[in-house]
Order: sequence, then C-alpha cells, then structure tokens
Amino acid sequence: MDRAVQVRASDAPVGDAYSGLIAALAALAPRQRAVLVLRYFEDLSEAQVAVVLDCSVGTVKSTASRALARLRQTLEHDPPPAPAGENGAVQRIRSSQ
Repeated sequence: MDRAVQVRASDAPVGDAYSGLIAALAALAPRQRAVLVLRYFEDLSEAQVAVVLDCSVGTVKSTASRALARLRQTLEHDPPPAPAGENGAVQRIRSSQ
C-alpha cells in the first residue's frame, strides 16, 4: 500500500535555501517523493522503505535512482540558492550522484 508523503513548498520558511529543493520534491510523482523522503530525509534503509511502501527492495532502488535523476534535472534547470553550510539530507542526496 502506498502511503502518501506530503511535501509542499510552503512548508519551508520563506527565503529558505531549501525551498527550491522542497518545490522540486513536490513536483515528483508521489511514489518517487515517498522513496526519497523516507530514504534520505527520514534516513531509512532501502529494506525499511520497502516495508513501509509494501514493495521490493529492487523497486525502492530503481525508484530512488529515477527520482534522483529527475530531481537533479529539475534542480540543474532552476537551482536553489546554495546554503551556507550543507548538511543532512541535501548532502546525502548530492553524495549519491
């Protein structure tokens, strides 16, 4: 069963360097967004994400790969301002490239 993960650009503080990332996440398909949020923001393993979304680990891996590619494409087209010091999920997403 798919569990929707709601991400809205309005959830980020106005002027926040991450608002572009949040908007790009919101533009993804719900399953892609769920995989990325659970994997990189909630720091779940691929196996844990598979259990939460009731799918195989292979599906999590392929969905994450496609979602990251789309996210990169979106952010390259309209990049958000660079944060003063990267950490957390943004760093993990960029390091998985």
